[in-house]
Amino acid sequence: MEERLSKGFEETTKKLFGNVLERLSKIDEAQKKIEALSSNVVSLQDVLTDKKKPWDIWRGSALSDSGISFWRKKRQTLPEAI
Repeated sequence: MEERLSKGFEETTKKLFGNVLERLSKIDEAQKKIEALSSNVVSLQDVLTDKKKPWDIWRGSALSDSGISFWRKKRQTLPEAI
């Protein structure tokens, strides 16, 4: 009788321990996702609170360089005003 109880207790303990490990693993995964999300939220807050004017943001981008060179080329092809 004692052996059956001991065996049953051992099986129950193994199941319980396995469930605890599985849940801890899921908690770790969730924690990593929360940290990544938190980082994204902070980055978004930085963008939204940036006091730069839209021109300053555009001027620092690759688009501004191509836009400036486009207008420089365009100006070179225009006839001079009399």
